[in-house]
Amino acid sequence: RRTIAEREGLNSSEQRPVEAWIAVLCSEGLKVGHRVPAPWTEGLHYFVGPENSFSTSDFVVAFRSDGRRTIAVVDSLKPNGNLEIIVEAGPSKSMKVVPRDRVGKIHRAIADFDKNGDPNGEKLLRKLHVLESGDL
Repeated sequence: RRTIAEREGLNSSEQRPVEAWIAVLCSEGLKVGHRVPAPWTEGLHYFVGPENSFSTSDFVVAFRSDGRRTIAVVDSLKPNGNLEIIVEAGPSKSMKVVPRDRVGKIHRAIADFDKNGDPNGEKLLRKLHVLESGDL
């Protein structure tokens, strides 16, 4: 299996950021703590607002105190509408409780990505290009 970069003959510094991220997504899947691509915009790639519904194990965009946007996962739903999210995985797992309108719900095309059905990320890349072009 060749990655998008290998197929296009690009080195990692030449890849579009979203394509580079899709290459990581294809090899590793969504991982807690990974940065989201810089070109991702609210309202297109993820959605922020009180109308979002979440379930445990949902991947979300976390807004970090240092300004970074990273992947997090919902660990639990709190009765007051807050979410407990895991912002760093591993032995030093870091949790954070945040209001539901302070995390981004990732676009379904990305959240439902199945690397077994799309091993090189080509279908996802096409969906993202359609999103970005507005040709829905």
